[in-house]
Amino acid sequence: MPVMTATIYGKGEVFRALDAFFAQPDVPYADLIAEFSKKNSKVATILRNYKIITRVQQKHIEDDWFGNEPPAYWPLIKNKEEIVKQAAVRALKLAGAKKNNPLPIVSAWLCTGNQFQGIVEACPNQINLFIATPPPPMNDDLEKIDEDVWVTASDGAIADMREPFVKHWGGNKETPPKLQKKMFKGVQEVRLKG
Repeated sequence: MPVMTATIYGKGEVFRALDAFFAQPDVPYADLIAEFSKKNSKVATILRNYKIITRVQQKHIEDDWFGNEPPAYWPLIKNKEEIVKQAAVRALKLAGAKKNNPLPIVSAWLCTGNQFQGIVEACPNQINLFIATPPPPMNDDLEKIDEDVWVTASDGAIADMREPFVKHWGGNKETPPKLQKKMFKGVQEVRLKG
């Protein structure tokens, strides 16, 4: 059986901003599809031009997510931006398919495995856009806010998930995601930080 890694699901400030933008009734789907479809377009520039993200967030996306030199999160992975652009186009096409009744796009970041992927899921009431990546290197820019995301898993899986956070924060077990009160033996719940 292959070794499985824990999956971290999160939003952070950028994905929250995307969700807020795509929940609006007047999203310019056709314009965004055209922008993301351009060969040389840049994701962060598009998001900034539509006032979805701040300048600081634009730099974070350009340098940390799509950079090809350290200290970028995944400098050795190729085509990261193209993957996100193509997934965004698919999500936008599905969301705007019914012009009189467009669907919101709900996005999230999944940290799992060693691949960089865009995953789009068509649901009856929304379109889900997941960006799956390897875990990023731990740094002080991560884990700034409590996410509205809770993970329930076995005691061992939660301990494995929290271990990098504990190591990063100098062994302080209160700074990483905090454990919630146990309901069942052998099962724990943790609220994520993003």
